[in-house]
Amino acid sequence: RHYFFRSPLVWDMVMDAEGNILAAAQDRILKITKDGYMETLIEEAFDGFLGASGLEIDTEGNLYYTNGSKIIKYTPEGEQSVWADGSSFGFRTFFSLRFDCQYQKLYATDFDTSSLVAIPLGADGAAQDPLPIIQEPIKNARPYGAPLNMIISKNEFLYSSLDCRAQLLKVDKEGNTELIEIPGLEQNHYIAFGGDGFDEEAVYATTYDGNRIYRFSYLE
Repeated sequence: RHYFFRSPLVWDMVMDAEGNILAAAQDRILKITKDGYMETLIEEAFDGFLGASGLEIDTEGNLYYTNGSKIIKYTPEGEQSVWADGSSFGFRTFFSLRFDCQYQKLYATDFDTSSLVAIPLGADGAAQDPLPIIQEPIKNARPYGAPLNMIISKNEFLYSSLDCRAQLLKVDKEGNTELIEIPGLEQNHYIAFGGDGFDEEAVYATTYDGNRIYRFSYLE
């Protein structure tokens, strides 16, 4: 399959309970162990702009990954099923995934429609209808501004990078949105909170050209 970028190109990573890194790389999902051994868990011609570009893991070790308009659930036993299908809601290219702190809803961004939605989980863990948060490019950001990668703070605020922008989108627990300027940065792409050994009160952001990583403080 001919993606916008040649595969494999890693777009997202998560860590499982054993400390292995799982990576979404367009036409495959990789597993990298702590001693550096790498294997391909799944390889196929995933749908969408970038194929498998978003990953997330729940508390039971189930892996969720993007596949065009679908979100696929992959169990620890290796069983796959369509967990959510956004095609009937107009979504075509799910890009990134992130659970809230209570694992009661899965946030998803859709690149083609510049959307950010929350997908509630039912009592049985099944996907409910998506709830829209953003469904158009961020104001004054056309033709860019689509929500991309997401992080969740300890206070349960969601932050999303914005395609080719020097801003973050902040969403509070009530669904209110705010744009945060990133000083000195022209464009951001992948974002992460500082972890152990880093500045835990800061957000780290890669640049669109991939040459630098910025660190900046944020206020909630």
